[in-house]
Amino acid sequence: MIMLHNYNTLQRFRLLADNVKIYPTHEYTYSNLQFVESVQPNNQAVQQYKQQVEKLRSQHIPTLPSSIALEKEINPFLMANSLEEFIELRKGKDCF
Repeated sequence: MIMLHNYNTLQRFRLLADNVKIYPTHEYTYSNLQFVESVQPNNQAVQQYKQQVEKLRSQHIPTLPSSIALEKEINPFLMANSLEEFIELRKGKDCF
């Protein structure tokens, strides 16, 4: 049930305008990008953003907020086209 709720929530996020900002409460950007690289090793946007994040974090600068536009390019959970795909990604992240 919770997976369905989370999937449906992200489906609604996909409908938001690209310029909408996202303000998470924790700085998990780098560790999340490590997971994303493991499931999308050829995603150029992820590779470029990871370099940017590494530079910012090395200077103790936050990487947040994010935007819907960026998340559409780098967030595999937001890209999931089915509940089944979302669940498989979630299981992978839980074990990462």
